[in-house]
Amino acid sequence: MGDPARGYTEGYKSKSGGYIAPFKNPFINEKPDDQWLTDRLTDEAIAFMGKNADSPFFINLHFYAPHRPSIPRSEELLKNTKTKRKNS
Repeated sequence: MGDPARGYTEGYKSKSGGYIAPFKNPFINEKPDDQWLTDRLTDEAIAFMGKNADSPFFINLHFYAPHRPSIPRSEELLKNTKTKRKNS
């Protein structure tokens, strides 16, 4: 199962884009305190490391949120993004 744009015949679609809760992702069980996908993926990775601290493991975590704030976390962050100088 994967992204149909990359040649998979089966995949999933997310009307919201999946970056903010609800994620609408079949691989992620929703939690009441979910807000941002990057935070949730980070929390899951940290929990995995804690559970497996006594044995070797490998985590391959790719954040696939947009590289710009399409939905700001706060008005202050939005203001800072809008006033950011070019090449800074």
